[in-house]
Amino acid sequence: MSAPSPSSTLRAAAFGEALVVLVQDVPGPLEASPVFRRSLGGAEANVAIGLAALGLCFVALVVSIS
Repeated sequence: MSAPSPSSTLRAAAFGEALVVLVQDVPGPLEASPVFRRSLGGAEANVAIGLAALGLCFVALVVSIS
């Protein structure tokens, strides 16, 4: 199975919250780790990233609620 071309009519929209995942660089207790690596997480973000890797277009909306 091949990925759709970028000009494909397939489109997707992911609704939900994107999360920041902090991963420590060395194993052990959190308080002993001097550095954490940031990455994107959350089921919706993972699906959107996967769809983009397959060449599908998707829409993302970032909203700040205070």
